[in-house]
Amino acid sequence: MIAAVEQERAHIVLFGDRGRGKTSLANGFAALAEKAGLETVRRTCGIHTTYERLFRGLLAEIPGRMLRDGNHLSNAAELLPEGDFGADEVCDILGRIRDGRVVLVVDEFDRAESDRLRSEVAETIKNLSDQAANATLLLIGVAGSLEDLLGRQPSVQRAILAIPLPPMDDAEVARLVGAGAGAAGVQFDQAATALIVRLSRGMPYYAHLLSLYAARAAAENGGRASVTRDDAVAGAGLVMQKQAAEIGATWNRALAVPGAEAALLTAALAPTDEEGCIALAALPGLVHPAVDVLCTEAGGSVFLRRDDHGRSRIVFRLPAIAHQILLHAVCAGRLPCGGPPPARHDEPSNNQKKQASIVA
Repeated sequence: MIAAVEQERAHIVLFGDRGRGKTSLANGFAALAEKAGLETVRRTCGIHTTYERLFRGLLAEIPGRMLRDGNHLSNAAELLPEGDFGADEVCDILGRIRDGRVVLVVDEFDRAESDRLRSEVAETIKNLSDQAANATLLLIGVAGSLEDLLGRQPSVQRAILAIPLPPMDDAEVARLVGAGAGAAGVQFDQAATALIVRLSRGMPYYAHLLSLYAARAAAENGGRASVTRDDAVAGAGLVMQKQAAEIGATWNRALAVPGAEAALLTAALAPTDEEGCIALAALPGLVHPAVDVLCTEAGGSVFLRRDDHGRSRIVFRLPAIAHQILLHAVCAGRLPCGGPPPARHDEPSNNQKKQASIVA
């Protein structure tokens, strides 16, 4: 991302499933950009966000002093016309930036329902790239691909660095738990950390939430500062209750399918490929009938099925379902034993220390 801004003058699109840490990564990047002297402005999209509303808000945060002949302005938005406007007007203003560089961060871009917003943002990226303007767009959203987020825009792909954010690996999640524990003044034993890592499935959101609730359980059980596996199990139960309301209808419909619990648990524990998909061939034949139903509306459409290049794969439509079945299994004492706990990183290498400082 740093290279995209400083060397390639490219715009950035950061996408992936919910809970993978996209906003946290963008916030860390923005903090580094500000420390380096770049101006960062931010907006979050909603369902009804329009192009005009988005860019009036962004330009209102850019000081007039950064623009050529703009010392008399309080902010760049004062140059916008009343009423509707488009990419041409916005790029004319951003093209006047002379004193420094601006990063415009747009979060939850997937929530906006306006097709015009997407097409105008794509045109804005193209024009800014053609002008070599001192402005970079950073778009963040839940999506499986660049096209899912921005639409089919082949003319702007050369101007974009598209970054699919993958799940963390187990060692990264373990370091995240350790960093949080250190900051909070508590200690997680290896069994507790191993369980949290397994239940998180590479999602930092769940690692944070499970660690928080496990630490609370330890504090409420004798005021302990040492978190055990039993505390992690108690925390898992609280997380399961927390998200039950969010996925209740889908969850209940899925569990009504004969054999669904075994199929869901098997899929949640199965290895995934780089796209987060599970090969059907990797699942035992016993669960295939339930999986077939869970791919349909009658089964809550829990799985999306992808048949391509001679491969049959499935992916959880809602990642929360995969976590819920793991939480349900561990609370019921039915989670199969996994591998050894992740290695401790009490003495990280210099490179790991640099990573830890960014995470912190």
